Amino acid sequence: MTKNQFIRELREALEGMVPPSVIEENTAYYEDYFRTQMSQGKTEEEICGMLGSPRLIAKSIAEANGSEDNVYYEQTFEESQNWEQDEPRGKVRIFDLNSWKVKTGCLLFVAAMLLILYAVLHVFAAVMAVLSPVILAVLIIYLIYRMIRR
Repeated sequence: MTKNQFIRELREALEGMVPPSVIEENTAYYEDYFRTQMSQGKTEEEICGMLGSPRLIAKSIAEANGSEDNVYYEQTFEESQNWEQDEPRGKVRIFDLNSWKVKTGCLLFVAAMLLILYAVLHVFAAVMAVLSPVILAVLIIYLIYRMIRR
């Protein structure tokens, strides 16, 4: 593996897991690390072998950054109102799926669904309790009618 391949894989693995500033900081660090090691006479392949998998390094960076698999970063762009300016302004949106708000929302949703299911079953049972004698009487009358008609 070459230095460029290593840096590209590291960058790809970090995208979406950590903020862009952390990606830039770590790619700069590993580029400097490669320069330092190469000045000491090591080849790119040897350095990559010493470092290991860029995906494993990315996972360690994400964990050290306090991020987990439940956080997702998204780069968004807004167009400027000034037509003369072509550069978009970037914003970073963070979706933390492991926050207490999300967990509470999911718990409330499940509780509401169980409550609705209980209510529907309770209403069904009450209706059946009222209608079962009527249904039974209609069924008996129908069977008697069928027997007489033959």
